[in-house]
Amino acid sequence: MSLEKLNAVQWVYGKGKPGPVNWLHVYRKIMDAGKRIMLEGSPEEYIETVLTLYIFPYARYDLSVKDKALAYRIMEAR
Repeated sequence: MSLEKLNAVQWVYGKGKPGPVNWLHVYRKIMDAGKRIMLEGSPEEYIETVLTLYIFPYARYDLSVKDKALAYRIMEAR
């Protein structure tokens, strides 16, 4: 974390492991070091994790959602 040129960390928890909301302690440690995080997971997992970490409105997200209701939930979560 002390690498000056390191701007962001993508924590890959591995196939079959618990989703992103189960790694909040890791994301907080990364954020406390002043680094950005890259989240992976389903849109539902993403919303839950971001809202739990309280990083809106600073989060940037790129999602492809086929469910219109889910897309609106994501936008309203902001």
